[in-house]
Amino acid sequence: MFRGDPRRPWIDLESEKLIFRHLNMVAFETFLENHQTSLDQLTAKEFLDRLLPDFEEFIQNYSIYENKILLPQGISPDQNKFRLELIQGIHEIEQQWEKHPELFEEENGANRDRGRNCRRRPEWRPDSRSR
Repeated sequence: MFRGDPRRPWIDLESEKLIFRHLNMVAFETFLENHQTSLDQLTAKEFLDRLLPDFEEFIQNYSIYENKILLPQGISPDQNKFRLELIQGIHEIEQQWEKHPELFEEENGANRDRGRNCRRRPEWRPDSRSR
């Protein structure tokens, strides 16, 4: 079925696309934490309706260098390009939402329920291990 030696898996830590995706998530989580919510508690529609202007302002003042541990050593992405691409991407989603709002609707709170279930983790205690 397979021929030859399999390639060794690797991740290009210098990939700007990968770095920006990582930083996007960090920026979103930081912003939403400041608003006492998180990605798993908020729908895209709610974000676009209520929080987009605040997020745009937040991103203009957000520094991707604030926490250097989030970037591979020696990597210095262009902060302005990061901001521009993130805001452009969100506006593309906003345009899609305006054209096709049905794609952003919840069915009986499905998105929220899924997020809540993801956060529930059984508490581990040394005395509760299965034998």
